[in-house]
Amino acid sequence: MNELILLENVNAIELFTGNGVDEFLEKFSLEVKSIVPDVSTNKGRKEIASIAHRVSTSKTFLEEKGKEIVSEWKKRAKEVDANRKKIRDSLDDLKAEIRKPLTDWEDAEKARLHKYVSLITFMNETGALVQTQFMKMELQEMESALKNIENEPVNEDWEIHIADGFRAKDEAVRKIRECITAREKHDSERIELARLREESLREEKRRRDEQLRIEGEERARQALEEQHQAQIRMKEQAEERARQAEERAKQQKEASERRQAEAIIQAENAAKEAERQAKLRVENAVKAEREKVEAEQRRVLEETRKREADKKHRDHINNTIVASLQKNGVDIETAKVVVFIIEEGRIPYLQIVY
Repeated sequence: MNELILLENVNAIELFTGNGVDEFLEKFSLEVKSIVPDVSTNKGRKEIASIAHRVSTSKTFLEEKGKEIVSEWKKRAKEVDANRKKIRDSLDDLKAEIRKPLTDWEDAEKARLHKYVSLITFMNETGALVQTQFMKMELQEMESALKNIENEPVNEDWEIHIADGFRAKDEAVRKIRECITAREKHDSERIELARLREESLREEKRRRDEQLRIEGEERARQALEEQHQAQIRMKEQAEERARQAEERAKQQKEASERRQAEAIIQAENAAKEAERQAKLRVENAVKAEREKVEAEQRRVLEETRKREADKKHRDHINNTIVASLQKNGVDIETAKVVVFIIEEGRIPYLQIVY
């Protein structure tokens, strides 16, 4: 056993680096295997057990040596890592300090150019918003947006963004102007349509009232004419009867003087009665015509009242719808336009039930 390698003489650094382990294992294995005890003797068997134990203790000894080396290396590695971090952090701080004026300038330049990018985005989004919402927006709101964009200068300060700036500004101005023109045309047409409807209703009422007046005057004139003709006819008839009575009186004067007087009286009474009856008929005709005219006037008044009531009813429903739309986020002018185009029947399958 004394012939085996003395582990205390082994250099641990040389053993665990390079090819030291392979060389040691090869030499140690050859030395151990070169000893061949006799297994048939008690001494030989003890020697085999002793060699195996020596191999085991060698393994433990060498493993501990390796751990000691690794522990030392780890400690040194930590020290190196700490110094590396110190160098890295210090030089990073120094780099940042040296570069700070340039970094500050670059950040300011980025912020300045980003402002122009934001303005381009703002102009694009404003133009698109007005183009899709111009029927809901107030005219003043669109004009204010147009003024803000027109007053935004695009110049050499925009640098690489100048072309996009001019393009975005021109496109936004064009869209907003087109929308303002379309909105003004729509509002003008709506106002003109309402005015024409109102004028049509007034003209229709005026023509109807004028026709009723003319018809009433004509019926009254005809009644008066008929009354006058009836009076003339009755007078002529009375005169004819008087003449005939006078003739008969002359022929029968001696014999029928009394009857002639009675006939004259009867004729006069008959004429008075006929005149009274004719006058009564004329009065009845005038009264009937007056009642007819009054009935027509009452009918016209009733129709007018119903129209006004219907208009008030419709206005109430329309105002209620407008108020509901406002509660749901629709501005009042847009709500009025929606109610108007539904009332006009411009939207298929949609109507207001009054």
